[in-house]
Amino acid sequence: QLVAYEVKRMKAEEGNKQKILRHIKELAEKLYKNENPYPAVAMHKVQKPTEGCHLRLHQKPFPRLDEGTVQWIIDQATAKLQTAPPAVKAEKKCMVPSGPPIAAILERNGNALANSARRLEVVRNCISYVFENKMLEAKKV
Repeated sequence: QLVAYEVKRMKAEEGNKQKILRHIKELAEKLYKNENPYPAVAMHKVQKPTEGCHLRLHQKPFPRLDEGTVQWIIDQATAKLQTAPPAVKAEKKCMVPSGPPIAAILERNGNALANSARRLEVVRNCISYVFENKMLEAKKV
């Protein structure tokens, strides 16, 4: 959709590498914002305890928890979740223009189109390997 709306701009940038790079950067930012609509919540990593740590003598006992305080914290979190916006962005259905005609692309980039098709196939295979959890094959590709 992003590419289809900016065909004229892409044609104007064909010779200027800096404009092309800036355009690619803008597209990357738009795609990133599309995939990550809300700022990422900082997740704190909890380190695994070392082997034999349970044998140490200096371990303090876990403190007693006040039931009223715990319930108050849970109620606060529940109230906050009920007023929070939905986590998933609703998809809007829209028509995407077809972009430049295929004939114009073929005239300009006859060989490059065949190369692009092969590259897309390789990327598609790599992504499918990642989702199938076949990391060795993905690294090879």
